[in-house]
Amino acid sequence: MTVVKSFVDELGNCDGAVRLQVRFPAHFGGDMKDIIRNLLQTDLSKRYGNLKNGVNDIKKHRWFSGVDWIAILQQQVHQALAVAVHTGFDTHHAVIL
Repeated sequence: MTVVKSFVDELGNCDGAVRLQVRFPAHFGGDMKDIIRNLLQTDLSKRYGNLKNGVNDIKKHRWFSGVDWIAILQQQVHQALAVAVHTGFDTHHAVIL
């Protein structure tokens, strides 16, 4: 995924507004693209998490349809992949895109 942040419009004017151009890899599905677009929305009046329903807009999105939020809250969900992290600065398992 590539995100290009711009402070300059097409005419070269800098108005202070941030514009994002997001390019998704071909293997990203529609639901994944939709949740990412809504989370990266620069207009606060349209950004998920900042709307009338707050975090519930995120939690009820199709991308998270199989998530058991209560089990997560109660720490009953086991991680799919355990990775050993030795320090707070350990980047051994970091993925560089």
